[in-house]
Amino acid sequence: MMLRTGAMVAGLISLGLGVREIWTMVWKRNSGIRAVALVTRVVERDTGDGKWRAPVVAFTDDRDTNGEYEIRTDHNNPPRPGATVNVIYRPGRPASVRLDTPQRSLAAAFGIIVAFALGMTFLALGAFVV
Repeated sequence: MMLRTGAMVAGLISLGLGVREIWTMVWKRNSGIRAVALVTRVVERDTGDGKWRAPVVAFTDDRDTNGEYEIRTDHNNPPRPGATVNVIYRPGRPASVRLDTPQRSLAAAFGIIVAFALGMTFLALGAFVV
């Protein structure tokens, strides 16, 4: 019984993560504000598991305010200072800036597929096998 419940909970969590990723992709497509930013520097953070590098970008937001913002990235190979990058952020919240790249969209789509596949597998395991 406990294994069945655990499998069902794991399935629901995986499906929830997939839905969250879909929601983020839809938001980016419909509501996100795109801009071109200049990478001004790269900062290093010590996470305890090693060093993590993040680009700091400068751009003018939707309220015509110039600012510099650190981008949280999924990888440790950020663009170099002086490079221009496409970014996307929430209206009125330029600090929510993220890189806007085709690779990011492809990674999100792959994450959705994996989340739904795992979710359905765990739900089926909990419902029929265990």
